[in-house]
Amino acid sequence: MAKITRKQIAVIHIARSQIKMPEETYRDILAQFGVKSSKELQYSQFKQLMAIFERNGFADTRPRTSRSSPVPRRTGQRAKGSPHVPVTDKQKARIWGLWQQVSTAPAEKREQALHAFVKKQAGVDRWYWLTVGKAQRIIFILEKMAGQHDAGKHRKNKK
Repeated sequence: MAKITRKQIAVIHIARSQIKMPEETYRDILAQFGVKSSKELQYSQFKQLMAIFERNGFADTRPRTSRSSPVPRRTGQRAKGSPHVPVTDKQKARIWGLWQQVSTAPAEKREQALHAFVKKQAGVDRWYWLTVGKAQRIIFILEKMAGQHDAGKHRKNKK
């Protein structure tokens, strides 16, 4: 079984202070579970301990959803709830600005070069057809490239 999370440990300490349970009593209860610290509790033991706190007057005010299994964080293609959400105007501006910094293509061919870059990195024919998730990935890549580009400028200036 898995150990409890930091948030669950925090809930234990909040509950204990809310019902004003003496330290001795709290330590005796932990000893009944065979542990010396709440960090050592298993999830099933955490649930039992919370039931004890609730019988002694603890009222959990957290929203119901946070007590069930945690909601997975959505990143990449799953951002904004759907992989089909189109790129935002803010993302378009960020991509174009970063591309202006890192591109070595002549000004009149930069957009065409960006299309080719996006096709290679994200499998999308036109950069403005990106989804939010793929745009995040392109921004990340371009930021890394811009960082390396800037670092290269600084190295040249130091010589």
